[in-house]
Amino acid sequence: MLICTLTSADRPMDLEHGSKKPSAAPAAAAPTCSSKLLQLRDRLVAAQPVVLRAAAALAAAVAAVVMALNAQSYTAVVAIVGTRPLTQTFTAEFRDTPAFV
Repeated sequence: MLICTLTSADRPMDLEHGSKKPSAAPAAAAPTCSSKLLQLRDRLVAAQPVVLRAAAALAAAVAAVVMALNAQSYTAVVAIVGTRPLTQTFTAEFRDTPAFV
């Protein structure tokens, strides 16, 4: 497991703020731990809007399915003929909102 910490010399904003002069790194130098972390962070930040949009679309699709398949029902006795009750089942669907509150 690779654990790295960013020191004050590794901060990428130092070059933009002018508090650090760019160093001439050799071309064949192996990537440092901080550059690997920065590359990973950049990839995650770039993927964040896509992930959020996908999650929102999935949540909207699930909500639509739940609303379409939702039905609430209850059975009530509407009359008694002799000693036998007559029952009726009432069903409320999403279009009948509010259902049975």
